Amino acid sequence: MSKTSDIHLHPRAFVNMRQLRFLRFFVSNYCENNKRFISHQGLQSVFTHLRYLHWYGCPLKSLESNFHSKNLVILEMRNSNIQELWSGVQHLIRCPDLSGTPNLESLLLGWCDSLIEIPQSIQYLNKLESLDVNGCKSIMSIPDCSGLKSLKELYIQQCSKLKRLPELPNNLKRIELIDFKSLLEIPSSFGHLTNLKSLELHSFESLTSIPDLRGLISLRHVDIIECRELKMLPEFPNNVKGLNLCDNPVDELPSSLEDLCRLEWLDLRDCSRLKCLPSSVCKLKSLRSLNLNNCPKIDKFPDDIGTLESLTEIQAVGTAIREVPSSLKSLRRLSFSRCKVEDGVGLLLPTLSGFNNLYGLDLSDCGITELPDNIGCLTSLVRLRLDRNNFGSIPESIINLSKLEFLDISYCQRIKVLPKFRYWPHISAVNCTSLEELSCPSFHHDIFAVDSPFRSQSLVANFINCLKLNRNLLNNFVNDTLLNIQGIAASVERRFYHQVYKGAPPSVSMYYPGSEIPECFNIQRSGSSINVNLPPNWSNYNFLCFALCVVVSFPDPEHQCGDQHRAYVRRYPKVNYECNIKSKDGDRHVELYRRFVSEDPDPLFQPDSLVWFPCPGPDYIRSNHVIIGFGFRFFRELCDNEFSFQFYAKNAIGSNIEHCKVEKCAVHLMFGLHLETSCECEEEDGPRLEESDKEDEPCPMRLNDECEEENEQHHEESDEEDEPHPKRLKHM
Repeated sequence: MSKTSDIHLHPRAFVNMRQLRFLRFFVSNYCENNKRFISHQGLQSVFTHLRYLHWYGCPLKSLESNFHSKNLVILEMRNSNIQELWSGVQHLIRCPDLSGTPNLESLLLGWCDSLIEIPQSIQYLNKLESLDVNGCKSIMSIPDCSGLKSLKELYIQQCSKLKRLPELPNNLKRIELIDFKSLLEIPSSFGHLTNLKSLELHSFESLTSIPDLRGLISLRHVDIIECRELKMLPEFPNNVKGLNLCDNPVDELPSSLEDLCRLEWLDLRDCSRLKCLPSSVCKLKSLRSLNLNNCPKIDKFPDDIGTLESLTEIQAVGTAIREVPSSLKSLRRLSFSRCKVEDGVGLLLPTLSGFNNLYGLDLSDCGITELPDNIGCLTSLVRLRLDRNNFGSIPESIINLSKLEFLDISYCQRIKVLPKFRYWPHISAVNCTSLEELSCPSFHHDIFAVDSPFRSQSLVANFINCLKLNRNLLNNFVNDTLLNIQGIAASVERRFYHQVYKGAPPSVSMYYPGSEIPECFNIQRSGSSINVNLPPNWSNYNFLCFALCVVVSFPDPEHQCGDQHRAYVRRYPKVNYECNIKSKDGDRHVELYRRFVSEDPDPLFQPDSLVWFPCPGPDYIRSNHVIIGFGFRFFRELCDNEFSFQFYAKNAIGSNIEHCKVEKCAVHLMFGLHLETSCECEEEDGPRLEESDKEDEPCPMRLNDECEEENEQHHEESDEEDEPHPKRLKHM
């Protein structure tokens, strides 16, 4: 019912439900208005046996006097207008006496703006396990909770008027205290919470100190984040496994750090005053992940950092570190983005031999002028970021990186030649303004196989603003890619058809400067829409997927970019498409698989995007660009021979934009040959896709040509007379 309009409850709606024990009014995120269940006259039911009441956005100001709370176990009234839960309170700003609800296990009062206090009677709730007062902006005090022997979870967030925390019971296991403006101190009793496992203190504006936590022997995870006035971190118990100490104005770490023998991850992001990483870190033998991002005063690692055999990930983005230690041989992920000093000296790289376990390496914007010749020894490398550096060539040994899936060399403006790759990765070369030569791509035909080490869902070749690309080499690259992807599509089609491949349909895309659609796209139109009319027998062939192509222009490039996030959301263009398909019976839903193609995954992207154009900063996209996408498919068994595509430019929030215009568009149908041959993923008696053996039907290789002839004829006829458009189903 969450998708319906407002539901008006009759006052006697539940009168006959005398044994009702569970009552929940739930509103999903789908609803724009959270208060959907309306009953301004109240409810006349006698809830004698009710044990669970959840009413999100309750519009009532009070619950009726005949509400029996004795058996209530869980009460949740988030975002409600409740000012009086049941009879006993007349001034509508406090909770009633809770002594009549001895079985209450969960009291969730989050986001009740008018609530100013919790009654003293809360101490009688001996079975209470969870207390949530998040977002109670008016609450000024919480009574002593030390007697609540069953309380395990306490959540207090955005209680801006709360100046003092209550005394707490020793049995608490989880505490979340977030976004406090007035709270000055944490009570010393925190040091006696011996059962506490998780502690989160986040966004304190006035907190200056935190008591010693070494007595919290059960504590495993600690988050102390963004405490603006905190001058010194507390001491921690040696059983802690995770420490998140982000964005605190401290200049050193506590001495107890060296005793944290079980610590697995340490996050020090945005500790801009932290002077150094102490040598005591090298005693953390269980440490697996270390994050130093945006700690600009840290300029080196301790000498013995290589002795941490469990350490597999280091992030040091935006630090002053100038040299990568050669002893870090056990790492799986390593990031030194923006590690360069004011004198312009780039990051010094060690010999890379021995880094055989490295899975991800980020050296972007590090002032690197030359890459090591033995970069090919990183045989486990999957993701490599080298963008915004000043090297002029990539060593040929990169061909040995057989597992490489992602390579970013954007803004490397001295590179002229891309070397050969063992298998073409997702490559981003935005604003490589000197790039001239491309090697012919080589794709692993089993790249999307279930047991393949290659699990990328999209392969991308991004050459935005690479204006010096050799046209002949570029055309060869496009044609070879089309041939390669046809083989990959045939392999994937078998797996989809036999339901072995469970992922989303894979896709391959390219974008590069140009104004002409490749010749292999023989169904072409000027403008932003194209109608396709297929021969009646087209479905007898092994149709694999669509290939789509558009040419876009940027008449007003200066409006593409902005410095603020709002400008990013509103101006960054992406090319969307809609597909209208005529089904065989006229009204049956036709499923169309679509993949977005983008530079990086982003929650703003929608699944009907052909491509998203990353804005290259101050260097605007000043020329026309060609966008090609492969991998758009649907169930051909349900479709007739008519469909159309409409392409249009939108920004990241879905609004039309004027500075990106679709000039041309094209469609190419991809067919596979001999798909009836055996495949290890096929079952012996399973269905198979077969070629038609009818002599009077054209071969699949000519079907695109025949389709184009029919579309040309249809296009000429439509110019002479506007005919009614056939009924189509639009798949949004």
